[in-house]
Amino acid sequence: MALVVFDRGTRIKTPVSSIFPSRRIEASSASVADAAIPSGPDSPRAEYEQQITDFAHLAERAEHKEAANAYKTTADAGRTDRPFITAGQIMSSPVISCSGDSTVAAALEQMTVAGVQYLAVFDNENELTGIISRQALLLNPRLAAERVDTAMQQHYLAATPDTSVIQIASNLLEYHCGAVLVLDETDQLNGIITRTDLIRLLISQAHVEGWA
Repeated sequence: MALVVFDRGTRIKTPVSSIFPSRRIEASSASVADAAIPSGPDSPRAEYEQQITDFAHLAERAEHKEAANAYKTTADAGRTDRPFITAGQIMSSPVISCSGDSTVAAALEQMTVAGVQYLAVFDNENELTGIISRQALLLNPRLAAERVDTAMQQHYLAATPDTSVIQIASNLLEYHCGAVLVLDETDQLNGIITRTDLIRLLISQAHVEGWA
């Protein structure tokens, strides 16, 4: 599933790029962070694809056709069997939340006690309406006495439990977001994935195949 945008708990059709400006940059000035996602002409995946292409060309020569076809079949089988990591496998659940009529100061205290950087925000009817981050609130101390629902991020990215982790990582980088909420087929909150979760996953993986 492609990540979608929610506005105060309602799914909207507005393109993600219209709400979250893309932070894409030219390849000549790519950052180190962009290199965290295996891609580009020198990546292991590109190298693998080139090997397949080379052997496909080699197969055109009759004397090597049998060997080349055998290699391609084996390689394709191995590629299919690689693990596919999904949002549901790494998300944090249940999600710590607060009420929209709480004060920002109370929400910050709740984050400190729970040891989290984000809270899901619910209204008085228990409907998901937004998300707040500790970093954003601390950057503006004047918000301390304000209600959470006046300071929250009412537009937020959402994925389903079967969304691939590589797709989530790409979106977080491209749209400069810190977290993605994970909703089920009825748009009920199942979990949350933050940049920290992705870093932990990257560290725990012995090689990049786990991201494929």
